[in-house]
Amino acid sequence: MTESAKELSTAFPAFGSKDWANYLLREGIHVLQDWDREPGSRALEVLCTIELLEQEGFCWQARTLRSWLHKYWNDLRPSDESGLRPEGRSSDQEGGGASE
Repeated sequence: MTESAKELSTAFPAFGSKDWANYLLREGIHVLQDWDREPGSRALEVLCTIELLEQEGFCWQARTLRSWLHKYWNDLRPSDESGLRPEGRSSDQEGGGASE
């Protein structure tokens, strides 16, 4: 094994290990805090990471990353430029107005 291959094998944890899951958790948190990236791509990457952690049986790391996702959710969701709420209802349909 070459010297650079040895460095690489020690720098990145083995797939499926606890160190790997903790690494994904740390990186997921950093992704959420990366204001230079588009919000939608950050949310998608973190959602995929959560799913991978759950598939590999790392529920604690997945749950923790999901908590961080909810913490940053207002910064990640689409803007309200279209006049539609995330539920798909327009602003004038809300408010419990008069019934017909």
